[in-house]
Amino acid sequence: MPLKHPFIYIVFLCLFSCNQSLDNKLLTGYWQIEKVTQGGETFYPALGNTQFDYYFLRTDNSGFRKKLSPSLGTTLNTSQDQTNFQLLQVNGKWVLSFETPWDQWNETIVRLTEQDLVLAHKDRRYTYQRKEATDGTF
Repeated sequence: MPLKHPFIYIVFLCLFSCNQSLDNKLLTGYWQIEKVTQGGETFYPALGNTQFDYYFLRTDNSGFRKKLSPSLGTTLNTSQDQTNFQLLQVNGKWVLSFETPWDQWNETIVRLTEQDLVLAHKDRRYTYQRKEATDGTF
């Protein structure tokens, strides 16, 4: 049975496949850097060099990221520095658009679930796992 209006089906297919949904509330929290993939190679943090990123997203889709590292005991050290970003949808993909006084760049959200975050920047892919402040890892 031939399609009478194939163009309409193509438009609907594109709308549903190009409009990626995102539960942006999942972004806020502590994320441990699990690995970085680049050029077919995978790099893991050195033992004893655990790093965390803390993301905070406001209701207007603005937010910030802070770098943290564990100290002795169960606390995390951080500086007062933070990198501000905007969560934007660009060409059907969700992007964190960062800006500092020295640079501007985008990181594409490849996957965001309750436990996993994968970001892509240029030819690198950053894989994170969520860490809760109460799970004993810091």
